[in-house]
Amino acid sequence: FFLRTIMDQNREKIRVMYTGSSRDGLRKLFSRRRAALFQSSSQIDLPDLGAGFIEHMRDCYKQASGRDFSLLHGQRAFSLLINVPREFRSVIEKMILSGADDIMNEAAQANDDQMEDSGYPAIWQSLKSIDQTLLIWIASGHAAIYQDACKEFLADRLGVDSVETHTIQNAMNRLRGDHLSLVSHGNYEFEDARFRDWIILHCDCP
Repeated sequence: FFLRTIMDQNREKIRVMYTGSSRDGLRKLFSRRRAALFQSSSQIDLPDLGAGFIEHMRDCYKQASGRDFSLLHGQRAFSLLINVPREFRSVIEKMILSGADDIMNEAAQANDDQMEDSGYPAIWQSLKSIDQTLLIWIASGHAAIYQDACKEFLADRLGVDSVETHTIQNAMNRLRGDHLSLVSHGNYEFEDARFRDWIILHCDCP
């Protein structure tokens, strides 16, 4: 509250940008009526960096190493790294230091390392069955989690006669913030896109 007071008193001199690892957590931070930062900011989604960023990193690589990779391979490598600039930059730095020149191979190796270090199997085992099944539903590209199609999918996977709306609501409350973020009415995205890919690969998604 003291921080909020300082910002309000100096709003002509201070510009504030908030960021965090959980989009859902940020949204809640500004939407709780009795919270210190209630309505102190507007949340915007920034687009993924595109060809301009890749060309910049490509130029840096060429200047530092005297070697080159194609824009197409750079774009594919960036996509493989879930469009995370920090990871792409780390791959470029590693290539410069090691003398490697195959960015696709280096990006694939970095992605595999991230998967191996992620602890996803342990995270998965820690989740309730209903939570796991909802993540499978969403990872498969489905929305409308409270509609009949989702309820039938959940019931079939869980081996029960039916799944009630409140059961889904309780599961979503557990998943939001750590694993899912509400991006628009009824639409959720994974906080960790690599976890979504792991689920698609390992969990028999429809």
